[in-house]
Amino acid sequence: MDKFKRLILISLLLLSLCPVAAHAETDEAAMLRKATDQYRAGKYFFATTWLERVLKVYPTTTRREEVLSMLLKAYVSTGRYDKASETVRDLLKEYPKKAETLEPALLMLASGAPRSDLSPAEAKEAEVKAVKAAKDLAAKALADQVKAAEAKAAQAKAAAASAAEAKAAEAKAAEVKAAEARAAEAKAAQAKAAEARAAELKAARVAAFARKLAEQKAARIKADEERAAKAAAAAQAPDGADGPDAVAGVADDPETSAVDAKALEARARAKEAREAKAKAAAAQAEAKAAAEKAAEAKAAELKEAAAKLAEQKAVDKLLAELKAAEQRNLAARAAESAAEKAAEKRAAELRAAELRAAELTAEPAAERKGAEQKGAEQKGAELRGAKQSAGGVSPGNPGL
Repeated sequence: MDKFKRLILISLLLLSLCPVAAHAETDEAAMLRKATDQYRAGKYFFATTWLERVLKVYPTTTRREEVLSMLLKAYVSTGRYDKASETVRDLLKEYPKKAETLEPALLMLASGAPRSDLSPAEAKEAEVKAVKAAKDLAAKALADQVKAAEAKAAQAKAAAASAAEAKAAEAKAAEVKAAEARAAEAKAAQAKAAEARAAELKAARVAAFARKLAEQKAARIKADEERAAKAAAAAQAPDGADGPDAVAGVADDPETSAVDAKALEARARAKEAREAKAKAAAAQAEAKAAAEKAAEAKAAELKEAAAKLAEQKAVDKLLAELKAAEQRNLAARAAESAAEKAAEKRAAELRAAELRAAELTAEPAAERKGAEQKGAEQKGAELRGAKQSAGGVSPGNPGL
């Protein structure tokens, strides 16, 4: 009962002194500093408390290898071999190269806590086996890391190839779409230009026909005016007319009346000619307006053609940008290829490390053979001593 009470008191005392309860620091650097100070001062129990907190709060710390190494040695120093065994296995799995630098006494912990019930030869043999098992574990972890790195590199390569293909397909689709848009715009511009040209030709034909009609009508009117003028001149100056009597005579003359009728008819025709001339002028004005309208249509067509040219230049600029983007994609693929080569180099380095680890695992075999030979020699010496004792011969008095 007193022993139980003492254990409770010791536990309470440790909890009161434990930095987990006494401090609430969460800064990684501060926690590592505390752990390192406790470790260097030989206070391994408190050091393990801080190191465990670091791994719990910051499991992906950049100093994880260092923390695991200190934690392993602190566990061993405080006699907690079960935790030390678990820690050394974690250390070898995550950092296989650590098997090259760890002491054999720490490596053998990967197989469990040390046994005190073995003879020296058995202990040596157990140590050799444990070290070999630890190095085998490290070699397997290294091989797993190599495979994981190769798989990751293959995935990255496949993803890069897929992304490059997708980008190339997008660029090709954009180029095809731009080409189709240019073709459609060119076709529409050609159709519109053909329509404008047809309208211009029609307006020109209408104007030419109107001019021809106006000229013909003007010729007829001019001929009628000339005839009317001749008839009027003939009516105003008859032969033998001299004074009022002559005029009265002309007025009474039937022939004179016919001439007057012709003069009236000529004046009517002259009026009609003037009206026709006015209509011809109106037709000419209309033809002129049609020509001006055709000229405006032509100007609009030229303006639209200029706009189309500007659009074509913009499309050409877009294609140039797409080409530049494709070149950038090629450069990115080259960079990805370089990254893949670097990953392959890293994988080769890991494989070389795996081979080195395999070589290291071969060393314990020679050690084990030497230990077996030594054990055999020791056993032979024991057997010889046993025989001498059984024969009653004292090793110190061989003559008796």
